[in-house]
Formats: sequence, structure tokens, C-alpha cells
Amino acid sequence: MSISIYLVFLLLLQSCKDSRPDVLVKYVKERVNNESEGAFDVSGIGNINGVEQNIGGSIKYEIDFTMTLVPHRTCWKNGNAFQGYWDDFTVADKIPDGWEGRNWANAKQLTAGSFIQLKGKATMVKKSNGWEVEKITIL
Repeated sequence: MSISIYLVFLLLLQSCKDSRPDVLVKYVKERVNNESEGAFDVSGIGNINGVEQNIGGSIKYEIDFTMTLVPHRTCWKNGNAFQGYWDDFTVADKIPDGWEGRNWANAKQLTAGSFIQLKGKATMVKKSNGWEVEKITIL
């Protein structure tokens, strides 16, 4: 009898686990992989701190987090004067030549195997089937 009570307790404990960090980690890894075409490995996402709010009837969760990216190959990351370098995770293997390269004057070279520490904010929204990442911003 005590084993079945223990199993029920474990199942209840597992069902109460906060899934938001797992949803954020999955979303970030998929987005980085897709946008960079596999150029980066997300080696860690941590310091996940957040606050839940009810905004206009929607339950939202604002999260601050840190993450570490590791380039698999040496590549170039172009910046955006308004949003910085990390408004997306696209990279190029080389700076374009000629006219196409005019917007790459402030590009940064990212060396394979280096560690890139980033801070970010995410907004998640509660849906009927769980949590969903609405947006992330890299600071």
C-alpha cells in the first residue's frame, strides 16, 4: 500500500512541475538552430527568473534569462543600428563583396569554439494546452 501512495505522490509532484523553463529552452534552441542554419550550439540557458501577470485577461509570464552560444564554425554576424547584433541569429560565412557588402561595415567575426554570453527577455502566454513563447528580445 505504501508503494502505491508513494507513486501517486511522485505523479502529483511531477504534474505540478513548472514547464515554462523547458518551453523557453526548447523554443530558443529551435530558433537559434533554424535562423543560424546550425552555426551555433546553445550550450546553456540559465538564470531564468520571471514574474506572472494577468494583462487584459491573458496570463503572461515575463522572463529574464542568460544563454551561451558556441559557434561551430568561424562566421560573421551583422548588426542592426536600431536593434543591435542579436535581433536574429543569422550569420554569414564571409562578408559579401562589392555593393552587397556595404551594409556589413560593422560586422563582427565570431570564432569557432568561442563562448558568446547573451542576456535576454522573453514573454510567454498561457494557452489552453500550456505555455507558448510570444517573443524574445536579446539585450
